[in-house]
Amino acid sequence: MESGCLYVPAFPAWAVARALPGSGPVVVLAAGRAVSWSRVPALREVRAGDRVDRVLRLCPEARVHRRDASLEDAAWEDLLQRLHEVTPFIAPARPPFVCFRAEVGPAPAVLADATGVRIGLAEDRAAARLAAVRAADRHVLALPSGGRQRFLRRFPVDLLPEMGYPEVLPERLRRFGYDTLGAMESLTRRHLEAQFGPDGVSLHALLHPSPDPPVPAYVLPPSRSAAFEAEEAMEPGAADAVLRLLAGQAAAELGELRCQRMVVEIHVVRRAEPRIGSRLLPEPHRDPAVLARFALRLYSGIATPGDRIERIVLRLEALRRPSVTQASLFDLRPALLGAVRRVHRRYPEAIRRAVVRNDALFPEDGVLFEAFERTHDAA
Repeated sequence: MESGCLYVPAFPAWAVARALPGSGPVVVLAAGRAVSWSRVPALREVRAGDRVDRVLRLCPEARVHRRDASLEDAAWEDLLQRLHEVTPFIAPARPPFVCFRAEVGPAPAVLADATGVRIGLAEDRAAARLAAVRAADRHVLALPSGGRQRFLRRFPVDLLPEMGYPEVLPERLRRFGYDTLGAMESLTRRHLEAQFGPDGVSLHALLHPSPDPPVPAYVLPPSRSAAFEAEEAMEPGAADAVLRLLAGQAAAELGELRCQRMVVEIHVVRRAEPRIGSRLLPEPHRDPAVLARFALRLYSGIATPGDRIERIVLRLEALRRPSVTQASLFDLRPALLGAVRRVHRRYPEAIRRAVVRNDALFPEDGVLFEAFERTHDAA
């Protein structure tokens, strides 16, 4: 095996579940509508665009959260950090897929089980991506050498929307008699483009991939860290003050940045490998007291009675700059929409909506203010 692909189904819901562990499946909302949810039987009848009241009728125990771009970025960075422990060769990618150069051994299976993702292994990157979609949650699907055609003949077109294709494409393909990807393998690019347009061109590239480009080495994102070397080995209970000290030292290095991923590493006497604990924070923080509380929780999960600790390292990762963001106030308080409209009618052009530009080159261009009615007259 040379190519691997990692796939995170329902990535926004997965990111919330990673950062906010708890009981009950997760449903993520945007503009008051369901956009992502946990893959569990209780949410099987949920559809994209459902309102929260229908979601809760179907599954009263569901945990409902608003979509958080910063949290998703931090969760993706956390996953890439974990994948980097398996292999340093990771192709640049955005959720929910990332390709990598596969390594022989059990590490991919351990990663899939620990994070709840799917991993596909194959001779080329396109087949590895298909294998990842076909794999079960927390499992690895490895295609045997020379088994690509057989796999395509069994790959149902109903799974194509999981790879970003339009929801209506499987039905269109079945009308032409194509129930599996293997049924289209003999078609030329011209045939597929004539029948299905740009989607047909993409399907041809999926069925007949070009040689994979080299996978570059992944560059770890910047972080801030602080370490403590004990002159004499410490008991686990003596480390609380040390962790508070380290949290203050690392936070002082943040400047304007905020941390949304934390790693605590302890070195125990007579143990070759350190113990490492990591977690995503629900929100970016730089307050030393808050960071110390998270550090203490992490530490308590990896230290055991009887340990003799000689070194502790605290790393702050998934660093974020604070930005002015407009929370969807009307999602939280729908009754306010009518009140704001009445004010707007009485004082035309007095209300503006802040719009964040993620592509702005300069901070002063990062936020624009546009007229309220331009974006809400259809609400």
